[in-house]
Amino acid sequence: MAHERLGVAGTVVNASESGLLVELTGPLPFVGSDVVVSLELPEAGRRDLEAAVVRRAVSREGRVLLAVRLVEPRPAPPRERTPLPQGPAPPKRRVRSRTTAPAAPAAPRPREMALAELRAVGTRAYELALDEPSAPAPAALVDWAARLAGELGVPAPDRPRTARDLLGALSELSRSAREDAEPSS
Repeated sequence: MAHERLGVAGTVVNASESGLLVELTGPLPFVGSDVVVSLELPEAGRRDLEAAVVRRAVSREGRVLLAVRLVEPRPAPPRERTPLPQGPAPPKRRVRSRTTAPAAPAAPRPREMALAELRAVGTRAYELALDEPSAPAPAALVDWAARLAGELGVPAPDRPRTARDLLGALSELSRSAREDAEPSS
């Protein structure tokens, strides 16, 4: 699955005629909703399909789940017919190859989006802590929290060992991020 050259791998958990539920193998590197899903089909090979992310969630194991709705491909613009050349062919022009400049780094996303993502991770951690407080903290959520801490410019929490510890670490991370965002008087 890719969004503006940012890609992530995953496994299709459920599929219908109009959409897919995909479990990602790593953290979500983008928040946009327009994506391209590349499916590897055993007998048909690779297929790239345009899709729109309609829901984001976290599985009980702490993996990111994306629900995507497949989008009808846009029709290609009609090609104009070029008339056959009359008379002798024009002389061939020598074309110089152009070097392309490296792509500019992606602009950082708005802080509000990272805070909203932190709230979503915190909600999942709360559910896990209610379910089984002494269960091991899912590594995917711990890594996700560390990535968000870096993005928000606050210290990453120590690696929590249990679901309850993860909830406490995310609460502290959220508090630090909010305090960091408030203008000083």
